[in-house]
Amino acid sequence: MKLIPCIMVFSTLATVSSTLVADPIYRTTDEFGRPVFTDQGAEDADVVELKQPTPFAGNDVFKEMRSRPKEDDQITKFRYTTASVTGPADGTTVRDNAGNLTLSVMLSPTLQDGHRLELLMDGAVYKTLKGPGTVQLENVDRGTHEFALQVTHAESGKAIITGPTTSITLMRHSVSP
Repeated sequence: MKLIPCIMVFSTLATVSSTLVADPIYRTTDEFGRPVFTDQGAEDADVVELKQPTPFAGNDVFKEMRSRPKEDDQITKFRYTTASVTGPADGTTVRDNAGNLTLSVMLSPTLQDGHRLELLMDGAVYKTLKGPGTVQLENVDRGTHEFALQVTHAESGKAIITGPTTSITLMRHSVSP
């Protein structure tokens, strides 16, 4: 049952396309002022001038564009498996009255050329790192902070990977006024 409507559609398209190429098209107006297009000429009909189709010779251009990797593809083609803050553990509370905090960060595989490793604190870039290891933070405000590692493309700044967040609460002595 579904085959018959498809055949009818294809035969209609074939008829219309052959009509467009072979026969002139006439334009008239019906009694309501709406335009009517037909292949039947009438006394008051105007011949519609159709422009010749322009063959598109750009297939080679598109093939070349598809075969050549885009910069974005090259940026994201390399996959990091790990980018995370590994210490202190998520949910840890640290007490340091000077606001010093030592984080351990891990990145695997190693940082690639043209990529930048950034430490995010509360969603904003806090520090650019040279690689995984230990990071010393000084004079961090008291309270709970969200830390994460992010690798970005050095030129475009586009994020390649953003690791999971680690929540750490820092307790500091407060001075009463």
